[in-house]
Amino acid sequence: MMTRITLVLLALAATAPAQTKRRTLVVARFGSAEFRDIQSAIDDARPNDIVVVRGGRYEPFVVNKGIRLVGDPEVIIEPGLGPRMLITNVPAGQTLVVRELSPRLTFSVPDIAITDNPGHVHLERLNAPNGIGVFNSRMVSMFDVTAGGAPAVALTQSTASFTDCDLSAQGALFTTAAVEMTQSSATFTAGRIHGADDVLGLRGPEPGVRLHSGQLTIAGDAQTRIEAGLPAPFGVAHPPAPAIEIVDGRLLLDPAVTLQPGQGAAGTVTTGSGNVRRQQVPTLIGSIAGGNLTLRLHAPGSQSVATLIGWPFHPPIPLPWGEMWISMFHAVLDVGMVDASGTLTTTVGLRTFKPGTWTLMQGVVTMPSGQLLTSTPLLMTID
Repeated sequence: MMTRITLVLLALAATAPAQTKRRTLVVARFGSAEFRDIQSAIDDARPNDIVVVRGGRYEPFVVNKGIRLVGDPEVIIEPGLGPRMLITNVPAGQTLVVRELSPRLTFSVPDIAITDNPGHVHLERLNAPNGIGVFNSRMVSMFDVTAGGAPAVALTQSTASFTDCDLSAQGALFTTAAVEMTQSSATFTAGRIHGADDVLGLRGPEPGVRLHSGQLTIAGDAQTRIEAGLPAPFGVAHPPAPAIEIVDGRLLLDPAVTLQPGQGAAGTVTTGSGNVRRQQVPTLIGSIAGGNLTLRLHAPGSQSVATLIGWPFHPPIPLPWGEMWISMFHAVLDVGMVDASGTLTTTVGLRTFKPGTWTLMQGVVTMPSGQLLTSTPLLMTID
């Protein structure tokens, strides 16, 4: 397996788009470092550079290029007049990765604003307690992201992927769904979404997701939860909320996902002029532990499955069998048949990858009828 995986990655590197030599720039308030503030390092960075931010308090900043921005747990981004992290105008063909750089819980709405990006924006292993706003961005992906606020994520005229994320408006004073979507396409795999509770007893609890228009795919197992907010313990009694509210648009929902509406709600999903299709969605989940990357492609009832690794389309391409996130610059990481639980498990040693490697993985599934299906995408940094 190790020899084959190494050859796969070498072949993939040979087909990768050309990249400039990567530099590592260090930001620290004290001690040895090239920069004392984040913005200066970003301004100096070239596409593909790594900016490492050491612990300390820093001013808000703007990012507009495809770099890797990595923070220490002790980093604090001070609140300002706008968002503490503004991501805008990342050029087409570039990928910005922001990892482990989390604003602390002080008033700022939203913590992170992602707007007008032709390129790819990827957030990983960070916390945005006051929410993330995404507007007019061609491709945004989040892995292991925790977001709060009202809403936790607002998605407008954009394409996005969420994997292993916890998005909650629970406890927010302003009642909204945790995820508000308008004219957007999104995929949510694993994790949890929780709508705003009726904290003040004024407007009533909110659904986990409100789809105003666009398309949403929700996939995973019973541990994937979409929850309505809770009613107020006092005040006027308001109607309970569904787990998902569709004003308009299309929802593709895996029946294995757990939907938790408010007690007494008319249904788990309510629809205006939208529509709901319930069908199995193959899912690809990854985890890192013990020096290995473990991938689990879950596709019960399939005939054969393959896991691909490579670079993404910007944005993904809709096909009759699902969205294709992975581009022509890819290779086959593994191929085989699922086990009794419906899963193909692939384990790769981390030494196979260069530290800080960012990549996309997606599964392709063949059903007994001959139908092809694509899995949900998995975008993550491997180190």
